[in-house]
Amino acid sequence: QFFFDREGDHADFRGVAIEHRISDDIFLGSQVSRRNLDAVGPGATDSVIRVREDLARAYAYWKLSAGVGLSAEIQRERITDPGQSFFGMVDVRTTRLPLEARYFHRSGFRAAVRASHIDQNGLFSDEQLGAGETLEYREDQFWVFDASLGYRLPNRRGTLSLHVDNLLDEQFMFQDADALNPSIAPERMAYFRFTLAFE
Repeated sequence: QFFFDREGDHADFRGVAIEHRISDDIFLGSQVSRRNLDAVGPGATDSVIRVREDLARAYAYWKLSAGVGLSAEIQRERITDPGQSFFGMVDVRTTRLPLEARYFHRSGFRAAVRASHIDQNGLFSDEQLGAGETLEYREDQFWVFDASLGYRLPNRRGTLSLHVDNLLDEQFMFQDADALNPSIAPERMAYFRFTLAFE
């Protein structure tokens, strides 16, 4: 396993996972993990912020036909940051339910659509505790839709794809644990991606 954190951070990660193949077309899996993070405090290298992340997820993959695949997942995450609130999340629970359908054609054309239900609630703070600020309880539930179209180049030379995240431009109140790598687009975002393989 390889984890990327900020310089000076120390993480202890423990987990267990199981996966089972029901048939040639159906796969099930589950995972439970805990991550204890000792993070260097902002602006003070001698201060340490202790954060705990608990994660439980279960997923299913179904190959409906030769070119169609379906997937469903439920993910529950709890982040607790007692006494510090370095990440702005003092005690926050997040439940995600992504449902996805993918289509692949032998010509190389591919398409995908994903609907994700997000439910987040808990205590948030904009500053470190002890600095005189007050905690705020926030909650929100919403759906986000993403879509993509792509094409695989002949002889596996690469792929071209167009993605649109947050297709319906949904407005919501949501806090990502990693603000530098958000998992949900805060507004409609379209981008083009390509990969090329050289031999």
